[in-house]
Amino acid sequence: MAADTLQVNNIQKEALRQIASLPAPGVPDEAWRRVPLEPISALLRKQNVASQIKSGRVDIYANNTLLSPLDISATEVSSVVQRWGDLEALRQENRLERPNDIEQNQLFAYPLAYAQSIYHLQIAAEDSSETIQIDIRLSSDETAGVATPIYYFPVLLIHAEKNSSASIQIKLHLGQENQTAVMLSRTVLILEDGASVDYMDAVAATNTTAGVNSQSLAAGYQLEQAYLGRDAKLRIGREIGSFETGMHDGRYALQGRGARLEEYTLMQSGDTDSSDRSFCGQKSVVEQYAPHTMSNVETRSILDAAAHGMFVGTIKIPTGAPGSTGHEQHRSLLLSPQSRIESLPELEIVENEASCSHGSTVTELDPESRYYLESRGISREDTRVLLTAAFTDQLRSRMPGAQFELDELEYVEKESSSE
Repeated sequence: MAADTLQVNNIQKEALRQIASLPAPGVPDEAWRRVPLEPISALLRKQNVASQIKSGRVDIYANNTLLSPLDISATEVSSVVQRWGDLEALRQENRLERPNDIEQNQLFAYPLAYAQSIYHLQIAAEDSSETIQIDIRLSSDETAGVATPIYYFPVLLIHAEKNSSASIQIKLHLGQENQTAVMLSRTVLILEDGASVDYMDAVAATNTTAGVNSQSLAAGYQLEQAYLGRDAKLRIGREIGSFETGMHDGRYALQGRGARLEEYTLMQSGDTDSSDRSFCGQKSVVEQYAPHTMSNVETRSILDAAAHGMFVGTIKIPTGAPGSTGHEQHRSLLLSPQSRIESLPELEIVENEASCSHGSTVTELDPESRYYLESRGISREDTRVLLTAAFTDQLRSRMPGAQFELDELEYVEKESSSE
């Protein structure tokens, strides 16, 4: 058996070990504290004994070309899998540990353990500044009559060669209409020395601009890992939409001198037309191992109705990374007295020659701003829309490929002119 195939099998065995050893969904742990995982836990239990839950088919396209998976049963697998294993082993060797520091919730091991293949996207240096549209299509052919199919995504492994550059946008296309679904996905990004990637992730969004049709996601769980080499640059934009439960777990290892990471996340949860509780959460762990690395993590949350949100952000800088800087900020906007947010920014800094900061704020719509707009003839609901848009657009303007359009303002102007 080829060494690469053994590596893939070892990765899956490790995932199965995690499933067996880590706390089950629904049990609080250090990785996801007090997170309500009951919805997915119930579905997974049903899947084991009932036929109403069925795994759907996932197809991944890059610029309208269907990607061919790396079959783990094949005798030869791309060496990039071995590269992934080597980088992860290096990370494990150097990472800071502390008591009860659980690296992954059991839930995030499922996609790797049950996925039958790894999809590999190579970004070559000669394709500099390439724009790549990745379309993930969930097929409903195999889930006809199934109320809630579960989609175990194949692992998407993106490898940017030395000095390559690309802009990547991911869109999710759901299958059958009027059907809810659960997705569990895992994405791995490897940026070699000098590589630069802009990465816009709309997989977890639930609006039509993100490429999602009328089928809805009852729950979405994403694990994202990235490894950055010398002078590599990764800029991420992400929107986590409104699910019954939506979670994103990001692990970013800055392993080369001068590596830079920017991560901008917008989380929205809560439906004013429903009294049901919804949840959205983000855990982001940035590990800076090399000198003069830089990270900037900014997340904004908007919660309405009885929604519950959580942000857990950690920057780790061990010894041996002088001149490194790390900053994280979480801002929350609560639109309802029933909504609540838990914000846990953390710094674990051992290196003396490092500059880091973290902050968290929770607010509601500014009464003075509301009064100003309403006193000029703008309705209470339109005022709410405009002020919320101002809160989100500040962050969206920093995301890769940001295109500013004040649709809310245009809507208000059209309504006003028609009266």
